[in-house]
Amino acid sequence: MEENQLSNSEQTGQFQSSDLGGGLKSFPSPTGQTGDDVNDNKLWAILAYLLFFSVIILFVKKDSLFAKFHSKQGALLLGITSGFIISGSILSLFLGNFMGWLLLFYWVPGSILIFGFFIFGIMNAAAGQMKQLPIIGGLANLINI
Repeated sequence: MEENQLSNSEQTGQFQSSDLGGGLKSFPSPTGQTGDDVNDNKLWAILAYLLFFSVIILFVKKDSLFAKFHSKQGALLLGITSGFIISGSILSLFLGNFMGWLLLFYWVPGSILIFGFFIFGIMNAAAGQMKQLPIIGGLANLINI
């Protein structure tokens, strides 16, 4: 190999033990996840964004960094969705039927934003990526379980 050419593992920064002369074995990435963790828990990570499964997955798959990452974001999104629904219901009580049309400016943009977060999270989980959700993703790191 020429001096200016890098091996595939040197270009990507991902080394396997075969690069060091051993058998094939995956090493954890800097985030601590391995390829096996992602492949074994991809379905759990996708389910973490559906209904209340995120809370269950936090406790069932606590050894998987990948599933835990997505279940924390799913749990936070579940809490935000619940708060959105409750606050919208309280607003509708105060505004009543006469001013209820004003809630369209609350329900429509909020629903689209929350739905987008769910889709973004599911797509990242299905792709095997640990990307934070925009705006709220950093808050999920504050959940310590």
